[in-house]
Amino acid sequence: MRNTRFAAIAVAALAIGSATVGFAGSAAAQSRMHRTTIATTPSAGGVVGTTLTDAGTVLGYNPTGKLRFYLFGPGNPTCTFANKGWLFASGLIPLVNGSASVANGYVTTAAGNYEWVANYSGDKQNTEARSECGKEPVTITPLLPTPVVTPECINVAGTVVGAVSETGALDGWSWIIEPGGIDITPISADPEVYSPLDAGPYNYEFRDAAANDITGGTFSILPCQVG
Repeated sequence: MRNTRFAAIAVAALAIGSATVGFAGSAAAQSRMHRTTIATTPSAGGVVGTTLTDAGTVLGYNPTGKLRFYLFGPGNPTCTFANKGWLFASGLIPLVNGSASVANGYVTTAAGNYEWVANYSGDKQNTEARSECGKEPVTITPLLPTPVVTPECINVAGTVVGAVSETGALDGWSWIIEPGGIDITPISADPEVYSPLDAGPYNYEFRDAAANDITGGTFSILPCQVG
């Protein structure tokens, strides 16, 4: 009778132990895993043609496993994964001391805001994790031309006068020439020519359609001579 009682107690203890330990993937096991987060550091933005990369560190309990990085373009500001909505996806990159980074990133081809999202695969002690969309914005700006300014003398209705021309400015930009308060807005031809100008030194400035200063410099008109 006594042995039977001890046997019953042992069976009950084993049952309790099994319920407590659980199996891999069970709710009980997941509840005891370390909840992880990912700290990420994207590369800087720049002009169109800049290569974008990302790096991440998994914050957990001695995390192992792998990270995968996704880049979303200006047309997907909410980082929608459906229909492979990313522009770039890295391979699975093993963690080294909890960190991983993209070696060969994405070469940008359009201006706008880009977003990185990092995904952690998890391990036996750490939960899976994904960084939040909007936490890694990177801005790419247009690759703007640098207009070329050429002073010259031209014949206007039989009179030789000083003039200046530019090539390379975008339609809608402004071209300001001083002294004289000359404001050619908007630029609509290529090349754009302005005359007459007296001999002397001048300053110039180009502004885009939003009135942002793009570039500027100086030029001189030499005395124009007939013949």
